Amino acid sequence: MRLAWATDIHLDHASESARRKFYQSVKEQADTLVVTGDIAESHILGSSLTALTTLTERPIYFVLGNHDFYRGSIAGTRRQVAYVVGDTEGLVYLSQSGVVELFSWNQGRLLLSANCSRNSKSVG
Repeated sequence: MRLAWATDIHLDHASESARRKFYQSVKEQADTLVVTGDIAESHILGSSLTALTTLTERPIYFVLGNHDFYRGSIAGTRRQVAYVVGDTEGLVYLSQSGVVELFSWNQGRLLLSANCSRNSKSVG
């Protein structure tokens, strides 16, 4: 699996051309995308998430950042995200997905080490 990670992508500030290039890059180089916040301001976050999933044709796992709540309320933004996630196949809001339980602190370190050494090729 080729996993891409992006953060602070601010799709609302990117030109249409830059967004198309980003979507195409993900589509060509990754099987899955993880986005760690600052996707777009609240008033267009839902449509940005839908476009990201639809146009990359890849599963998207994400969390929200502080800019994702700008121009909206925390509760309203979370409701909007829950609705979009429920309506969009392949879109996973990690903050609603729960916690992966570990039996000891060492187990997490060993799992991370095993996964990283298995496939350490970068995408880009």
